[in-house]
Amino acid sequence: MSGRKQEGIDRYALVHRHHPTYRQADLFAPFAVGNGEFAFTADITGLQSFPENYDVPLGTQSQWGWHSSEGNNRYQRSDLRPQMYDTYGREVGYYVDGKEQEQAFHWLRQNPHRLQLAQIGMRLLNSDGRMVSLGELTQIEQTLDLWQGMLTSRFMAGDVPVTVQTCCHPSSDQLSFRIESALLTQGRLEIAIGFPSPTQDAEAWADDVGLNWNREEDHESELTQTGGTEAVFIRTMDEDGYKVAASWSLRQHRTRRQAPVPHRSSGRNRGSGV
Repeated sequence: MSGRKQEGIDRYALVHRHHPTYRQADLFAPFAVGNGEFAFTADITGLQSFPENYDVPLGTQSQWGWHSSEGNNRYQRSDLRPQMYDTYGREVGYYVDGKEQEQAFHWLRQNPHRLQLAQIGMRLLNSDGRMVSLGELTQIEQTLDLWQGMLTSRFMAGDVPVTVQTCCHPSSDQLSFRIESALLTQGRLEIAIGFPSPTQDAEAWADDVGLNWNREEDHESELTQTGGTEAVFIRTMDEDGYKVAASWSLRQHRTRRQAPVPHRSSGRNRGSGV
């Protein structure tokens, strides 16, 4: 054995060497921030601005956010007929066949399911008023700081730089975003919040993974402006519900509900950062 003193591990340096960085959008592996009980999946903008381009859902989920469509006790296991198999000389029932019992079979498979609580993104506008597409973003650099849990996203929208910092509170269900860009001053950047349907109604498992923007009648979203820099969204669905509180800094903010879409809202600030 060596008599030399063993040096300790520089844990910060070790972790810092392995911060992952994207310089283009990876449509199969977006970054996420969270705390083990609550998580937010972000696209290359640091928010959920281009969900239609990604091959995996951009969602916001929690450990407490579960829902059963049409109520918690619509069906019981006793409503199903198992398929019997011989297992070492004894008959064992498995619930693997939905034939002639489709409604109960698929409802029990799908419920309760984890809620997609919200989708929070940016609307970016070109100088001519057109929506900026994902493919138009350039000079992309997105880094997830594994030590601090901070996601920093930088890109150019046209000839205007945008910087976004995204993080999650370490012990509560809170997200924070810091956005810096001249697009805010120009009125060409909006924050958009949407609430997908809580209903899972597809029989194929793969079709139940994404966010459901149909079935608007299955849930309610009520927007309450509680102050100049605060708002509360009250969400109701069947026997369940939750609230989303939003607050922001900066002046001259306008919050509006997207008509005729009942579960989407957007807001715009006049300033260089928010």
